[in-house]
Amino acid sequence: MTPTTSNVPSQERVAAALASIVFFIPLLMNLKTPFVIKYMKQGFLINVIEVAIAIVGSFLWLFYGIFGLLNLVCMITSFFLAYQAYLGKEHVINVIYDNSEKLIQTLGLSNLFTSGK
Repeated sequence: MTPTTSNVPSQERVAAALASIVFFIPLLMNLKTPFVIKYMKQGFLINVIEVAIAIVGSFLWLFYGIFGLLNLVCMITSFFLAYQAYLGKEHVINVIYDNSEKLIQTLGLSNLFTSGK
């Protein structure tokens, strides 16, 4: 999906940028708007992937370099999304967003990702 620019308040942009890196920060800020939730969902999946890489990587030392590279890709993706959020662009990486919605539905965490200030 191509990014669209909208007039998003600065507090929402900061919350969305932080959600791209650590998905639960907007929950602590009590700020869940549709703009922020898009970035929360993507950040959630990226965080889950990073934790899975860390767990699997701790057991398979032989592939430490590959897991380190995968973790770097996750971090770069998080920072890219954070930058887009800070600019106020509604940027969605379709593969990440669609799979995060599936994972959220499977885990029954939908109420965490619903709109409401």
